[in-house]
Amino acid sequence: MKMGAKQSWGMALVVSCTFFYFLIFAQFAFLHRLSEVDSEGELLDLSMLCMGLGGVLGCAVVARYFRRESASAWIGSGFIGCGVLAPLVGMLPGLGIFPMYGLGIGFSVGVLTVSIASTLRERLPVRSLGLWTGVGVGIAYFLSNVPVVFRSDSVDQCLMAGVACLLGVIVCIVMPWEAKSDEREVFERVDFRFYNSGGLWLACGFFLVLVWFDSAAFYVIQETAELKGQSWGGESMLWYNGIVHFVAAVLAGWLLDRGVLIGLWIVSIFGLSVGLIGIQSGGSSWAMVSTFVYVGAVSAYSTALTAFVGLSRDGTGLWPAQRRAAFIYGVAGWFGSAMGIGMAKDLHRVPVWFVAIAFVYFFVAGGWLVRKRMVLRGGEVF
Repeated sequence: MKMGAKQSWGMALVVSCTFFYFLIFAQFAFLHRLSEVDSEGELLDLSMLCMGLGGVLGCAVVARYFRRESASAWIGSGFIGCGVLAPLVGMLPGLGIFPMYGLGIGFSVGVLTVSIASTLRERLPVRSLGLWTGVGVGIAYFLSNVPVVFRSDSVDQCLMAGVACLLGVIVCIVMPWEAKSDEREVFERVDFRFYNSGGLWLACGFFLVLVWFDSAAFYVIQETAELKGQSWGGESMLWYNGIVHFVAAVLAGWLLDRGVLIGLWIVSIFGLSVGLIGIQSGGSSWAMVSTFVYVGAVSAYSTALTAFVGLSRDGTGLWPAQRRAAFIYGVAGWFGSAMGIGMAKDLHRVPVWFVAIAFVYFFVAGGWLVRKRMVLRGGEVF
């Protein structure tokens, strides 16, 4: 295998390990362990708040101190922090220290995700950056839906998350990293104006709405036994969901390599909306199709969220990669997730007014961006 291919597979594995950890531990096992220890739910909000604060702090630290020449050390350190905490939560679930666990998990994930996003352009072929990112995201979603993984108890999931982080550290140590080529400086899929202050705020708005919507919808489905049974009930459904996740992530990455970004945003918001409505409408056949639409949309926007920072070079007047990543993940990732879960907990649904606001923002902002020719296709302005 050529060194370039090894490096691409290595970075895809790094993305996979990170996403797998977040999906199977931060979103599942950690909360399940907390509910097992704290049956009254007294520490849930505090622990989630601490996780969010830790995530924002981790993003800020990387934005301030990250250097590309030490990217492997930053990524490895993030994996070590995540990997140590996951088994501890499984084996030493002390009630009083769950908020501290949350703070540490959030900080480590923040450091890890921003460090990875900041170096994607350095470590992947620029013309297929989206595809390799989609492969990494798709593998993580597929593995998370394997029945033996999905249905494991919280302790086993904590240990699986720790193993994923160990694999990530090993990849950082043994994988050859090539020097940056000149192509990375000049080739871009997304117009540079997306990465100045105004454009980045608009892009962050798209991702914020998507994460907010997805977090709320996922919480509603998981907390409603009937909806959860329809969507993630049987083993065959889990396998189907995993396959759809993988295919959608790879397809989304392929489209990103052809300059389709706004289109992915639009498809994702439609998919989340139509999928959730269909899941809630009942009927096994329709619910199955709607679940596939929903999970496909999740993989599509997740791939775009992961690859976005690396789709354009650094340059004069543009935000550097680590600041872009810290801003996007701090605001859209951590804040959007918290607001989505909070809204679902209070309202027990995704309200119509939120869907309406989301669509208005998408079409107004998206239409303006298209008119301004802020999207590139195949590296050329159209």
